Formats: sequence, structure tokens, C-alpha cells
Amino acid sequence: MRKKLIVIVAIPNALSLDITGPLDVFNTANQLLQDGLQLSEEDGYNIVVASANNELTVPLNNGVQLICSTSVLTIQEPIHTLIIGGYSFENGTDRYQSMIQWLKESQHGIDRVCSICIGAFVLAETGILNGKTATTHWKYTDLLQQQYPLITVDPHPIYVKSSRCYTSAGATTGIDLCLALVEEDYGKMISLAIAKTLVLYVQRHGSQTQYSDLLHVPWANHKTIRDLQHWIHHHLTHDLSVENLALRSAMSTRNFNRIFQSELGITPGKYVEKVRILLVKKYLEETDYSIEKIAALVGFASTDTLGRVFRRTLHLTPMAYRRMFHSPKE
Repeated sequence: MRKKLIVIVAIPNALSLDITGPLDVFNTANQLLQDGLQLSEEDGYNIVVASANNELTVPLNNGVQLICSTSVLTIQEPIHTLIIGGYSFENGTDRYQSMIQWLKESQHGIDRVCSICIGAFVLAETGILNGKTATTHWKYTDLLQQQYPLITVDPHPIYVKSSRCYTSAGATTGIDLCLALVEEDYGKMISLAIAKTLVLYVQRHGSQTQYSDLLHVPWANHKTIRDLQHWIHHHLTHDLSVENLALRSAMSTRNFNRIFQSELGITPGKYVEKVRILLVKKYLEETDYSIEKIAALVGFASTDTLGRVFRRTLHLTPMAYRRMFHSPKE
């Protein structure tokens, strides 16, 4: 038996986190396995950071020079997991045709093929993703779909598993993906132990949306609307009907609706709903409050209403979300 070979491919101008994030996850897994969680001596990973071409010194986009131990083009051993990091999109995939050709020829000997960020374009170029569902960074999901119509591109999740292919969104989601890969290999206990060791706030499920919660709540430039937003956040149990919000803003309902949507790109009702759901998520993650109490605290009329809105927004029930993201007390 051999340890599972993990090959992380470093492409010039990649974000360093595309490389170091997965590297730290699998290295921490090795440390934890050695400290007593292993099932046998063969458990764990042999981790190789390989360059995408014959140049072993790879410049990253932050100025760091990464010295790789080998080129991916020379690897002949069976690969358990191949991870393609991101790169500068301005370069396209033309500069990496040698790697793409190598992957076309080697793909059937690789158990799991993964990408981080726009590394998905490299996988797409090989044809590996044809007929599969994939994701990439939210800025490039439309382009991935346009250039590779045989792929079903899902712009929402932070990572996607489709058969033996795994694709993830931006740099930090590579960490979430690798935690999921370790969980596949050795179970939930060790993936949670890795997250705790690396002081990650929570291990995110793949179905979680790409965008951070703060980015989901933009702030208006219009002072009256911005002040109203602050008031809404602190008065979620009040009557937040459009009529009452318009009255508080000293506007007609029609004018209020027009200005609010112009500023935030969303109706007042949908905005209130979104803020309430964000707070529900926080309570589910950080407290043991009952669903009934949470519904009352955020201003939902009933648990049924909370559940219906939550499922429509996150495609999960509140209890399923709590099981995945609740941070247990020490």
C-alpha cells in the first residue's frame, strides 16, 4: 500500500492561496493522522507541488517565487488527486498546452481531478468536464459556459462534485474543497479536526453560495435609504411593510419603491427578507436557540414562514443548515 499521491499544480501568476491552502489542508491531515487518528501505516498523503511546465521556479501573482520539486509533465506514478490552481486569466490557456496535453493523456489514471478558481478552464480545455456540472469564480462562470457549452456551469456553489471531477470557486473555496476531499478519505472527524487546527470559522458545505454575506447586503449611496437600512437591521421585529418603510422615509410608496430599487437593485420586501435570513444563519451557526425563538427574534411571522423562505434562499432546511454549520461549544 502507498500513501495517496496528491499533486498540486502551480501555474504562473496564481494566487498563493490556490497552492498553500490545499497544501496546508493535506499536510495538517498528515500531522493529525500521525498523532493518532490514522487507520493504518499507509494512511495519509504524499503531497507534491508541481510546476505546469518545465520551469521549476513559478512566479506567483504576489511576487513570491515558488520553487517546485518537479514538473507535472514528468510525473508517472498513479495520482490519487490532481489539483489545478488558478492563474492569470489574461494569459488564457494557450501557454499551458503541454500540461493540457499531458492531462488528456493521463486523465484515466487519476482518481480525482480538481480545480480551484479559473483552473476550471484548464480542465474544460481537456474535455474532462464535458457532460458534467462545474463551477468557477463568479466573474467567469458565464464565460466558462459560453466557451464550453458541453459543461453545465452552476455559478452559485463554492464547489461542485460531478463524478470524479471537482471544481471550486475563488481561492479560499479551495480549502473548503480539500476539507471535503479529506472527509471522503478519512471521515468527518478528521476534516473537522483540520478546520479546528487551522482556526477556520466553519467548514462550508459545497452548496453554500460563493458570495460572502457582507457582499450580499450592499449599502445605498442615497442617505435616506442608507439610514433606513441601518434602522431595518436593528428593528427586524417591527412592521417592515413597504408602506411603513416609505412612511418612515417621508416618501410616497411609489417613489420609495423606485429609489430603493434604483439604489440597491432589489425590492424593499426582498431586502428585508435577505437581512432576516442572514441573521437566521448567524443564530443557527452560533446558538442553540430553537427555530421558534429564532423566527421571533428576526421578525418572521411563524416557523413555517422562516422555513419556506430559508429553503427558497439556501436550498436547505434550517435544521440541515444547523447540522452542517453549527459550531459546537467547547
